[in-house]
Amino acid sequence: MSKPIQVHILGAGAMGSLLTHDLSTQFPQTFQPTIFLKPGTANMDTKTIKLSRQIGPNWTTTNVTVNTIKPVDFLASITKYDKHGHIDNLIISTKAHQTTSAITPFIPYLSKSSNLLIVQNGMGRVNFLREKFWADSCPNIYEVVATHGAYIDEGIVRHASPGKLTIARHPSAQSTATPDIVNMILDTPSLNADLVDYNQFLIVQCEKLIVNCCINPLTALFDCFNGDLLHGGQELTLIFTRIIQEALSVLHKEYPLSSIPEASVFLNQARLLNHVLTIVKATRKNSSSMRQDVRMLRNTEVDNLNGYVGYLGRKHDVNTGLNRMIAELVKVKLNINKGVNQGVLDSILDVSSIN
Repeated sequence: MSKPIQVHILGAGAMGSLLTHDLSTQFPQTFQPTIFLKPGTANMDTKTIKLSRQIGPNWTTTNVTVNTIKPVDFLASITKYDKHGHIDNLIISTKAHQTTSAITPFIPYLSKSSNLLIVQNGMGRVNFLREKFWADSCPNIYEVVATHGAYIDEGIVRHASPGKLTIARHPSAQSTATPDIVNMILDTPSLNADLVDYNQFLIVQCEKLIVNCCINPLTALFDCFNGDLLHGGQELTLIFTRIIQEALSVLHKEYPLSSIPEASVFLNQARLLNHVLTIVKATRKNSSSMRQDVRMLRNTEVDNLNGYVGYLGRKHDVNTGLNRMIAELVKVKLNINKGVNQGVLDSILDVSSIN
């Protein structure tokens, strides 16, 4: 691949930064990324992504520098990086609940020839975007499930547990040809990516949803690392089991899983429970993204995980009481943290005013 390709990245958190770093390292001449900065971020023309990987007992850090631009500046001066005002390739790795507001300004510059890669937790987002923005024709959409464990610590992206990327072309895609950006990801060894058919992807996506529904909210509620959940005993296993039961009940009603032969084995309840416990052990030193969000007083993705299971339960008249309660408890936990933080701030201000 000799021709450079322009790629815009919307959402440069841990996963977006990991993708950008590794693609830039693997294809330094042909992968030309531009990261859209968050609103409110200081102006900068470039950003250095520092990524640290554990190789044996040691951590090795490497850097790449990429172009950046604020969305407002892109829209005001759209010729800065693409003289035709068209986005050829867009990677979306924002939090699921941020997707709609984040992508809205760029809709006029996405056409049916654009390639759109969505790397997020949860399910159902693509269909929502299609109904809202592309009722007639839409970009070539590729969905990505990531199992890499990565988080940002003091400005450094820490790739704590290697995983894989599972990629599939959404059935609505206009072109069946695999785009260059997807081939680049497939040809980057550190990303460990596979391109699969959509039925196989759907099974993997259901599995990832269930894993996230089990691990993420509980680590947020108990404010613990993933591995600390292993001390929860039989009671925790029962909670995991009920989360899985409810999720499977509604996923089978929402998606054509019964027509996929592998689903009965891959999405077996006992296998999924064992898989969740295996992931907890393998990522025992990781802090989930939802825990980090609650600790940093940020809104979480729980509505797109346990909340999504609850939504499907209401839609199909299936009891999903535990998932709904967990989603509400995470919101309560976040609100309490915000209130406590505000109380501490008010106390400091009161003392300052007295002095």
